[in-house]
Amino acid sequence: RKLTLEEAFLLDTLRCRFKFLREGQALTQKEVSQQIDVSLEDYLDYEAGDRLPDVMTILHLAAFYDVSVDYILGQTENMQRYPLS
Repeated sequence: RKLTLEEAFLLDTLRCRFKFLREGQALTQKEVSQQIDVSLEDYLDYEAGDRLPDVMTILHLAAFYDVSVDYILGQTENMQRYPLS
């Protein structure tokens, strides 16, 4: 099936954010995949923009990098996580 414009945009956003965050921490793709408990193959697909991660993976990555889910999804440029009330 052909991707919608929104799906293609999201894939590209995630690809860029995952790579930016990983390189900012000087981590390898293998190290990140191990930290968030996904296979290296799956993580490579996410960072290449070939596949959308599931919600739990996005939540794990946000927690791992200590950034907001909104930042990962490209909804804001503010990386800061929202404080828990």
